[in-house]
Amino acid sequence: MTKRFIAAPLVYLGLLSQSLSAQPLWEPKVFDGVYVTIRDHADGGCWTNIRETRNYAQDQLELVGFNVIEMPERDNGLPHPVLRENIAEFKIQVDATRAETGLCHGSINTSFWAAVSPKYNQRKIIIGQIGLDLHTTIYNSDTLNEAMFDSIKTSIQSWMRIGVEKAPGE
Repeated sequence: MTKRFIAAPLVYLGLLSQSLSAQPLWEPKVFDGVYVTIRDHADGGCWTNIRETRNYAQDQLELVGFNVIEMPERDNGLPHPVLRENIAEFKIQVDATRAETGLCHGSINTSFWAAVSPKYNQRKIIIGQIGLDLHTTIYNSDTLNEAMFDSIKTSIQSWMRIGVEKAPGE
């Protein structure tokens, strides 16, 4: 299996560099798979559709061309799965709480992570964010459930638009 790494300078500065070719900065086909992780820091019933959210994220990732896989087993004696295999991680983090007024407020943060080679040391491989994260602040009197789907879809579409459709030189 061939392992590809995306250089860390592409994460933030790649769009500004004129020296890059018209090749996509990143795209689903460079990874053998992607898995979804969820960090639930919501309380007070602010987010109740975790399983549906995971399924929706997996469906959206498949629609743009990713091979969605189950999260690899973590073994304390081995490096992180993203460093062992040519895979990416799509992270969803929710922080929310219900105020005394009954208003549910919080944030949704989504991001892609993979093995990268940082500009300061191209021989080193680290886990780094690919592209920019999407941070959505939500105020809702009921739950963040519906807003989750919009946030996930927007995050994945933006990642594709920046990495594939808006590659430098085009």
